[in-house]
Amino acid sequence: MSRCKLHTPIAITRVGVILCLVVGLAALGSSTQAGLIAHYALDTATGGATPDSTGLNGDGTLLGTVTSGGTGIVGGAFQFSGSSAEYVRIADPVFGLGQVTASVWIKPTTVDLQGPLGQWTYHSDGSWDRVFIIRTDSSGTVQEYVHNGSSQIGGNCTFATQSVSTTAFSLLTLTFDGQALVAYLNGEKSSSSYSFATSGHTLGEGVKDTVAIGGRGGSGQYSTGLIDDVSFFNERLSDGEIRSLFTLASHPGLNYDAGNVQTLFEVDADGTPRSITWLQWTKNTDLPTGHNDGDVWYDAPTGTYYVQFGTSGTSFGVQATVPEPSSLVLALGLGAAGLLALLRRRARGRSFPRLCATRTSALGDHSEATIRTGKPGTGRA
Repeated sequence: MSRCKLHTPIAITRVGVILCLVVGLAALGSSTQAGLIAHYALDTATGGATPDSTGLNGDGTLLGTVTSGGTGIVGGAFQFSGSSAEYVRIADPVFGLGQVTASVWIKPTTVDLQGPLGQWTYHSDGSWDRVFIIRTDSSGTVQEYVHNGSSQIGGNCTFATQSVSTTAFSLLTLTFDGQALVAYLNGEKSSSSYSFATSGHTLGEGVKDTVAIGGRGGSGQYSTGLIDDVSFFNERLSDGEIRSLFTLASHPGLNYDAGNVQTLFEVDADGTPRSITWLQWTKNTDLPTGHNDGDVWYDAPTGTYYVQFGTSGTSFGVQATVPEPSSLVLALGLGAAGLLALLRRRARGRSFPRLCATRTSALGDHSEATIRTGKPGTGRA
């Protein structure tokens, strides 16, 4: 009876480890870069705080009875009960004084959501001014305001097709470019217009203010329901980019948060491919026609996702082709096998089971398998 020997597949080990690491890193997605300057996913809270994924701002502090663990548009969401002094406070943010796009997903218990997202300047005498706020009133009408330190613009916003829902998530977005204030609901631009007479205004008074998610301390303006995926950009995003914040999060095959969408903005801007989970996104200047700015769609025959950035009639945007299932299985299989073999090679003084099978004789009357233990590399039982 012949014995089999334990052989370490060195080539496969290295390839497998490399593939496993590549797949793992791709799953982490791209790091946030210029444009997106604050992103509070509101998935989890640790020690009463929730982080900014960009690393540019401090944690948001949960006040009152705010709880995590709700089901959000992407991942988790925070639950707000409308109780007094219940909100998430972000102290001394680095955003909100110049051009800004602020976005928040809401699923309110009632359409009256007085304080889902806002920023405030507090004075030494106890008074305060809005820097900006986007909210809904008792009838579900979206309202927006900005304050430049001396005067305020804003009011009700009108939308042709979209309305705030209590049964599904809605996306509220506010933009300010130094003069004009514009609101969006689920990617649709408001027909209402508010502007300062001149350009070049900044929000607030040039000081670091307090951002509040879900309400504002001492105001009596607090939210009920779920709030998710709060993001700030240091620029006024285009209409299509704002719409893509809605379409990419809502798309069941992608379900991208603001950090992922920022990655697609970067691919479109500089043409450098980037990975998000299993998908490698590339710039495409010849997209299929017939789609609008901010559209996302999946082409089943080619297994390709497309996102258009550009007005109707243009064909610019990004695309990603879904890898063949066999490629994923191979990568994961080689990765797992490689890591296992590497661990076995690196282990010292431990016994590992070795399955050894003998050959079957020509007559088919002799075959067996034995399991032996021994130290890797010694060949001893």
